[in-house]
Amino acid sequence: MAKCKQCDQAIEFVKLGNGKWHPVEARESEVFYFHRDQPGMPRVKIVTANGSFFSGRLGTRHENGVTRLEGWLSHFTSCEGREEAPPF
Repeated sequence: MAKCKQCDQAIEFVKLGNGKWHPVEARESEVFYFHRDQPGMPRVKIVTANGSFFSGRLGTRHENGVTRLEGWLSHFTSCEGREEAPPF
């Protein structure tokens, strides 16, 4: 298992559709309910097993207009060692 050079947290990598590797939180994949491309907090980036990348605002499964995805949180969403905005 790899560690983030910025915050020393355990991370894993998922291969994106463009062939690049993206750091994600080191845990089992989860089911997320979120509002795609909507502003607001908490804002997340989710990477799926097939390498698709989605951004939006977290919601609950009972809210209207939520998208259900299984995947991993991008590590850039939670890295405490990053000083600049993630490259999204």
